[in-house]
Amino acid sequence: LISSKLTLEGPIISDKTSVLLSGRRTYLDVLAQPFIRNAADGAGTGGYYFYDLNGKINHKINRNHQLYLSYYEGLDEAYIRTNESWEDNGVSNTIKSDNSLNWGNKIATARWNWLITPKLFSNVTGTYSRYRFLTDLGFENSTTELGTTTKESFQLSYLSQIEDRGIKWDFDYHPDPNHAIKFGSSLTRHQFEPGVNSIVLTFGQNSFDTTFGSFTQVAMDYVAYVQDDWKLGDRLRINMGLHFNGFNVGESNYMSLQPRLSARYLLNEKSSIKWSYVEMSQYMHLLANQTIGLPTDLWVPVTDKIKPQEAWQTAIGYAYNIGNGWELTLEGYYKDMQNLIEYKDGASFLFGFEDWQEKVTSGRGWAYGTEFLLEKRQGKTTGWLGYTWAKSMRQFDELNFGDPYPYTFDRRHDMSFTMSHEFNEHLSAGLVWVYGTGRATTLATRQYLARPDQVSMQPWFWQIDQVGSRNNFREPAYHRLDMSITYTKTKSWGEASWQLGVYNAYNRVNIFYMDFGYDDNDNKVLKGYSLFPIIPSISYAFKF
Repeated sequence: LISSKLTLEGPIISDKTSVLLSGRRTYLDVLAQPFIRNAADGAGTGGYYFYDLNGKINHKINRNHQLYLSYYEGLDEAYIRTNESWEDNGVSNTIKSDNSLNWGNKIATARWNWLITPKLFSNVTGTYSRYRFLTDLGFENSTTELGTTTKESFQLSYLSQIEDRGIKWDFDYHPDPNHAIKFGSSLTRHQFEPGVNSIVLTFGQNSFDTTFGSFTQVAMDYVAYVQDDWKLGDRLRINMGLHFNGFNVGESNYMSLQPRLSARYLLNEKSSIKWSYVEMSQYMHLLANQTIGLPTDLWVPVTDKIKPQEAWQTAIGYAYNIGNGWELTLEGYYKDMQNLIEYKDGASFLFGFEDWQEKVTSGRGWAYGTEFLLEKRQGKTTGWLGYTWAKSMRQFDELNFGDPYPYTFDRRHDMSFTMSHEFNEHLSAGLVWVYGTGRATTLATRQYLARPDQVSMQPWFWQIDQVGSRNNFREPAYHRLDMSITYTKTKSWGEASWQLGVYNAYNRVNIFYMDFGYDDNDNKVLKGYSLFPIIPSISYAFKF
C-alpha cells in the first residue's frame, strides 16, 4: 500500500541462463512532506522509508550441475529534520537539527548445485553479508551579526556493524520416499563492531573530532549437523537431528552439541498431535532499549567475558481438520534461557568511553504461551483467526532488586484476523486486522534534585530519576485495520489489475516511540509519536 515495486524475470540464454531483477521503495515520506511541513509551520520535516533490491542469475551447466548468483540490499530509515530562522535587533539566528535512525543489510551468495546420484545431491555456497545499524544526531546554531557569521555545531554518530564471510556444504539424501537425510558443515568468519561513537564539535574556528568505543571483534564460527526425517507407517513421522557448533573468539573456544527431536502422530483421518524438543546455543546477544525513546536493537558477540546464550524449548500441538477447507490448531510451548545479557541500570548504548562489555550484566529468562489458529484454506472466502497468549520474563541479580520482570518484547496478547473473498474471476477484496499488547518499558516513578558535591555546595543540581521496578509501564496497544479491493483483467499480453486500498482504516495512533515533552501550559507530559496515519492508496500492476 505504501510502496512501488518492479520485478523482471527472463532468459539470457534459452534453456541455459536466466536472470531476475526486483526492486521496491516506499514513497510515504515524499507524499507526507507537505502535511508535516504544514504541521511544523514550515520549520521541520520527518518521515520513514525503506528500499530493497534483489538480483539473481541461474546458469545450467549440464543436467547435473547448476550455478546460482544472488544479491540483496535493503535499508530502512526514520528521520526528523528542523530548520528555524529569526532576526532580533539586527542579529540573524538559524537553528538546524538533523536526526536519523537507519539499519540495513547487504547479502551476496554464490551456489553450486550438484546432482551426484538420483538420490543424493549437494549445494556448495559461498556467502557475504553485512548488517549495519546507524544513529545520527546533529545540531547547528549559526548567528550573523554585522556581516560576520559564527557557527556552533554538534554531531553524534553511533555505528553497530556485523560483517560475515563464509562457506558451507550441504547434502540431501533420499534413500526412499519415506526417508530423507540432511547433513553438512559450514565455516563463517564474523567481524563485529558492536559500538562506535563519533563526536564532532565546532565552536567558530575551533573544532573537536573524536571516535571512541570501537572494539572490533573477529570470531570463527564452525558447524556440522545431521538430520533424519523418517515416516514410520501411515501414522507416525519422526524428525531427529544433532547440531554441533563451535565458536572461537579471542582466547576462548566455545563448543556445544544441540539435539533436536520432533514427532507427528495421526490420531485419525482428521486429527493429529505433534511434539518437539530442542536444545540451542547462540553466540550473538540482542541488546534492546528498555526505556522510552527510539527503539534500538543491537547485536553483540560472545567474548572471553560474555558467555553464549543457552536454551531449551518444548512444544506440543493438536490439529483438527473440520472439513470444507476449515482447520483448527492448538499449541503450547515453554522455553528456558540462560546467560542472557541486559544493560546495567543507568547504562546506554550512546556515549561512554568504556567497552560495551562493562555496561551489561548476565541473567536468565523464560517464556511460555498458548496459540490458537482457525483457518479456512478453500473456497471463495479464505482467511484465518489467530490468537496467542504469551509471557516472556527476565531475572538478573543486579537488576530490579533481583526480582523477575517482563521482557521488553513481552507481548501478552497477540491477535490477527484476515479475510479475502473472490466475488468473481475479476473482482476480489481483502482485509487484515491485527492487535498486540504494547511494549514494556521503564519509567521513573519520582524525580528529585541533588547537589553533585555537598561539601563545596556547587550552585547547580543534578536531576535524579528514581525507578521503582524495571519495565513497569506498558505503551498503548498496537492495532490496525487494512482493507483493499482489486479488479483484475486478462489481456492478450498478460494480466493487469487495479487496486484501491486503505492502510490504518480507522486512523489509529500506534506508538513508534515515546518521550517526555511539555504541553501548552508548560507541564511535563509523556508523549507518544506515530509513523503512519490513515493512508488511502490506488495502485496499478501488470504482468507480461
